[in-house]
Amino acid sequence: MPSLRTAQNLAKSDSFCVAPNPFLQHIRSDMSPVATLRYRLPDEQGEFDAARLGSKALTTLWDIDQRCRSLLKHGSPTDEEARLAEEIRGMIDGELLEA
Repeated sequence: MPSLRTAQNLAKSDSFCVAPNPFLQHIRSDMSPVATLRYRLPDEQGEFDAARLGSKALTTLWDIDQRCRSLLKHGSPTDEEARLAEEIRGMIDGELLEA
């Protein structure tokens, strides 16, 4: 009778591949936390827009940070440009860490 191999031993093997189980993925996604935000429009339109556009703002800040980083690393900035780029990067880092 062949010996039984444990899942741990199978996982270490190069030839072992586990196909995702759609049933388990469905259960996991149903168990994920869900948040629902409610706004009283038009009174809270500003807050609604801030929440709706937050990821775009974060992406824009990331792009600005990366442009400043690229200028400092690969460019030839003047002393003033370098100071401004470092100051902008510091502001972005400081604000994001406080959030």
